[in-house]
Amino acid sequence: MSWELVWFPDYMPLDPNEHGIKTFEWVYGKTGEYTSTIGQTETVPYLSGPITGVQITNHAYWGTLLTANDGQTVKFLGTDDSFLSTDPNVLVHPAEFSFATLRDGMIIDPGLYYYIKKDLSPQDSEEDIMILVDIQTTTIHGNFYYKSVIFWWLDTKFSYIPPDFHGKESDLGITLPSSFDTNGYSITEIEVYALERGLVACGDIDPETGSLNELAELKRVE
Repeated sequence: MSWELVWFPDYMPLDPNEHGIKTFEWVYGKTGEYTSTIGQTETVPYLSGPITGVQITNHAYWGTLLTANDGQTVKFLGTDDSFLSTDPNVLVHPAEFSFATLRDGMIIDPGLYYYIKKDLSPQDSEEDIMILVDIQTTTIHGNFYYKSVIFWWLDTKFSYIPPDFHGKESDLGITLPSSFDTNGYSITEIEVYALERGLVACGDIDPETGSLNELAELKRVE
C-alpha cells in the first residue's frame, strides 16, 4: 500500500441530497436491484453536546446509516434503530467513528462502543471490529473512480483468511488485502466510497472462510 491521503468529507457529500437516489445492483450472490433513500435529519442527544445527522439508506449491512458531515469531519452516528456511544448513557460520540483525513493503510480501532436503542435503553456493546482504510482506483459498472476509499471491516475474533472474491476483484480492479495489511485479522465487509459520490459498492465476506458472499455495485444515480 502507498501513503496517499484523502479528505473523507469529500467522499460523503456535505449535502446528503448530492448523493442522489442511487440504484444498486447485486453483481455477486444476490440478484436484482435495491434503491437508496435520503431520509430525515435526526439529532443524537449526546450529553456532551447533541449532533444532528441525516438518514441515508444505501448501506446494505448497516441498513440505514445515520451520518453527519460538517465539512470538516464525517461522523457515523448510528444505524436505523440505534445510536453509537462510548457508554450506555449516550455520554459522547465515539471519536473513532469520526473520519477526517484518511491515510492509505491506516487501521482504525473503535475500541469498546455501545449501540443504544432510540428509546435510549442499552442494546449491545461491541469491541471486535477494526477498519482498514485502503485507497485504490476502482471500476464500478465500467466507471473508473480515482482514489476510491475502501473500508475493509475486520473481525478481530477471527484470524486472517485470504479473501476469495471469486474473480470479482479483477472486475473491481483492486488488490485484496494481505495478512500484513489487516494486522492478521479476518475481513467481514467491504465498502467503497467515491469522491463526491459517496458509497458506490458494498459487500459481505465470511470471516471464517474469506469467501465473498454478496456484492452490490452502484448502477445509476437519479
